[in-house]
Amino acid sequence: MNILIRADASVQIGSGHIMRCLVLAQALMKQGHEVSFACRRQAGDLVELIQKRGFRVMTLIDPVQAPSLGSTLDYSSWLGVPWQQDAESLVSQAENIDLLIVDHYGINVEWETWVKGALGCKLFVIDDLVRSHCAELLLDQTLLREKQAYVSLGAAKRVLVGSDYALLAEHFPAAREAMLSKPATLNRPRVLLFMGAMDLPNVTLRVIEAFAQSGADKRPLLTVLLGKHARHYQQVREACIRAGGWVNHIEHVDNMAELMCQHDLAIGAAGTTALERACVGLPSIIIPLADNQKDICQNLVATNAVISLEIDKIEAELIVKYELLLADYRDFRNRNFAQCDGLGTRRVMQELNDLLNDTSSSLTLRKATVADIKQVYEWQIHPSTRQYANNPQSPGWQEHQIWMRKQLANPEHFFYFIVDCESHSDLGVVRLDRVARAEYVISIFIDPSQYGKKIAGKALALIDTLHGDVTIIAKVLKENVVSQRLFSSANYRQVSDDTFIREPLK
Repeated sequence: MNILIRADASVQIGSGHIMRCLVLAQALMKQGHEVSFACRRQAGDLVELIQKRGFRVMTLIDPVQAPSLGSTLDYSSWLGVPWQQDAESLVSQAENIDLLIVDHYGINVEWETWVKGALGCKLFVIDDLVRSHCAELLLDQTLLREKQAYVSLGAAKRVLVGSDYALLAEHFPAAREAMLSKPATLNRPRVLLFMGAMDLPNVTLRVIEAFAQSGADKRPLLTVLLGKHARHYQQVREACIRAGGWVNHIEHVDNMAELMCQHDLAIGAAGTTALERACVGLPSIIIPLADNQKDICQNLVATNAVISLEIDKIEAELIVKYELLLADYRDFRNRNFAQCDGLGTRRVMQELNDLLNDTSSSLTLRKATVADIKQVYEWQIHPSTRQYANNPQSPGWQEHQIWMRKQLANPEHFFYFIVDCESHSDLGVVRLDRVARAEYVISIFIDPSQYGKKIAGKALALIDTLHGDVTIIAKVLKENVVSQRLFSSANYRQVSDDTFIREPLK
């Protein structure tokens, strides 16, 4: 299908909107869709990068006003022209668009309504400002965001919220597996400093200078990521050269996940890269650069996954907070892993496939919470569930609570409820327990009242979609003929009387 993405980058806007749209565009292109971008040419627009990644760029009418360099809340200026002119410029060039994706703080619901009507297409909006839209699908990947925030807005027919839907690049799930297996030990820490592609306040320079003045014994091995688009590039480059061997400056990276895996800690802003760092368990000091980054910063602080630092306190507090991060390194690392699993792009693609094909999945998987402990217990102790369990003895209530809370708190495991999409009823459980790098043991059981509805087979297909890149092992008693048939028909190879293996699918 023909998909058009409306997003911009600039010195003021930054690169984040374009970068997450590129992640989505590459996933869509892999499925055979025609994907192009509609962008405005301006300083820092990243048009050449988009083209380098293989996408056509539709150039919109030149800006008639320079974006405001004042408050980052002045989003109306980010479009560069009145919304009517932007909309008309896009519609005059767009042909046969099936899906329009919009990721732009400067675009409002009036623009969306007019363009959607003119093109006769479906609309998917990526936004985190909690405002009105007229979309079929809305994504707000803000950590801890609740759907309730959008109930009164009527923003979309379907709303996806939270870091489970974060648009991270395809390298991150494998990078996470590598970092989960990495020992949580430190010698001389390797620290990644990345304050975004533009870093208007020049925080990068101030962090380098704060470490330089701290004394050689406190300095980490620092990697500075800042490219030539940044206004203060030359100043930062010169500071890195002056610093000598403890600072390494790089201008660009194609694989951010790989770069993060080469480090022990990070200092950065609170955009999507904060979720990337969490995915690979990289403890961080977060320095919010923009008003729209405050929510994710506050939420990460609330989960005790990061330490925050105000811009005006860098010189006074950076070293103190860096040492706090080092002192509690192992726990910070584990709490980061718990905030984002890196599978968000796959989840969003499932939703987009339904939208593009006018289909509706009958089942979905949601992550279990402590509120599900009692329901899981009731299913666990049912005689039908215990009949073929590896341990036929029913657990006690206290024992079950301790076990499940431990499971939920372990970022190496996945604990899903199988849910009916229409009735929202809980139908069963499927778990993946990590036993080695990229290797999991699966456990699945269905509400006994739902037997005979082929729920387990559909749930295994959903697991294949989300976890197709790892090895999954199923232990099934040979007396359990029904379950043995289930796994035999679902990409699993029987390797012994009671063991089935599903190799990576991709």
